[in-house]
Amino acid sequence: EALRVDTEGNVWAAGDDGLYRIRHDTFHTQPGLAETRDQRAHAVIEDSSGAIWFLYAKGLARLKAGRWEYLPNPDAESDLWTGAPSRDGGIYLACADYEGRGQYVEKVTVNGERQRLGSVSGYPRVVLERRNGEIWTATDTGVWRWDKGQFERVPFTGESGDHPVYAMIEDRDGKMIVAAFRRGMFREESDGTWRRLTTTNDPGSTLIVSLY
Repeated sequence: EALRVDTEGNVWAAGDDGLYRIRHDTFHTQPGLAETRDQRAHAVIEDSSGAIWFLYAKGLARLKAGRWEYLPNPDAESDLWTGAPSRDGGIYLACADYEGRGQYVEKVTVNGERQRLGSVSGYPRVVLERRNGEIWTATDTGVWRWDKGQFERVPFTGESGDHPVYAMIEDRDGKMIVAAFRRGMFREESDGTWRRLTTTNDPGSTLIVSLY
């Protein structure tokens, strides 16, 4: 998401021509860093320490306590696709290369250290940390949960095969909601099964790209 409201009420926006902070209906252009001037930020994340992270294809810009820092992506073959805050500080990143050679999720600590968690199949669309500490990611092949050092597929539809997922959230009850292309929306139940939320007469081509 290239639009984010932080805990202090600032609205952060990333556009083709730079970064903006909106405060009290006033636009403030952010100078950013020289390393990012030829790149477009495609996601804005606030971590648990209040730092604001801007995701670019080839690196991260972090604004903390008024100071900017740039963290280049150490994997030159992969781009940063999306991210999410970590409960203990820092962020999670979902990365992939356009040639399909590798898709993976990693954690970036508050100190800028990076830990690769594991590989997934498909291009990542969403990554999040649940309240119970589980790491989930949605890709164009389905939903994956990090378990015992690797990512395992979550069979939320009860059907075999790949099911592209472009949107996924955890609701206020701590249950996952998944929107799958041409399959509909599904909610995780207390017994571990999944219930379809959308009716069977929904248009088969419906594409849900965001959930809030």
